[in-house]
Amino acid sequence: MLGEAADGGSGLSRARELKPELMLIDVCLPDIDGFELAAKLQTLDQPPTVILTSSRDCAELESLTAGGCACGVVPKDKLSGAVLEQLLGSRAASRAHA
Repeated sequence: MLGEAADGGSGLSRARELKPELMLIDVCLPDIDGFELAAKLQTLDQPPTVILTSSRDCAELESLTAGGCACGVVPKDKLSGAVLEQLLGSRAASRAHA
């Protein structure tokens, strides 16, 4: 892990400072929601790839990623390296065909 933040505001600040390639963001943050943070991150010069995570039903949240601010939503109980790798691989494949 390169960095960690307790809320959306500090997450945005850390992203500006660290310029990560990937950010894993909880949908429910204390100050703003993860979707709003993901959208703000896309305005950076080098926006990170964003994966959102939630303990809520992710099926209902998946449609909210259609705007391109995040490459997907992963339920917290399904979160693993393999799942993240699969999601990132799918994103890379779809970009290659675009």
